[in-house]
Amino acid sequence: MPKISLTEKSLRRLMSEFRSQTKDCEDITAEAIAANPRFLLLLRLNAGLSQTSFEQLLGMSKNIHKYETGAIRRMRRETAARFLAKIGRTAISEEAVIRNFRKFSKDSCGWFKANTLSEKASAARLLGAQTSLSKRASAQEEELANALKRAGYAVTNSF
Repeated sequence: MPKISLTEKSLRRLMSEFRSQTKDCEDITAEAIAANPRFLLLLRLNAGLSQTSFEQLLGMSKNIHKYETGAIRRMRRETAARFLAKIGRTAISEEAVIRNFRKFSKDSCGWFKANTLSEKASAARLLGAQTSLSKRASAQEEELANALKRAGYAVTNSF
């Protein structure tokens, strides 16, 4: 999965787009959320909720990041309406969004650090190590390839 980097500047840009689509945050509609599911990030930060807490509120299972990062670009209007009904139509404050963004950014210690002893983290580390090793030669393989080259053999790397 590619690393997603959200900056305060990009968050402010998203907030500006949200304001223009929702009549300065006064008319938050299911259509606006369905057209740009990334707006869920603003609603979550405004409420001061973590992704996990927000998913629980919405009755989702671990997919909010796909909406927040833009991996899912459109949402069914019915889904957006259901989410809005659960969130409520509270006033959105850019100050609250930015404050909570800073708080979550500062408090975040990363998935691996938070789940360091879990079975999922161990499996992810093992998979990462296997993937890394399969893409490069080990020290012994490099030594053998160099010895074969010195002996006059053509060596192609298939790592």
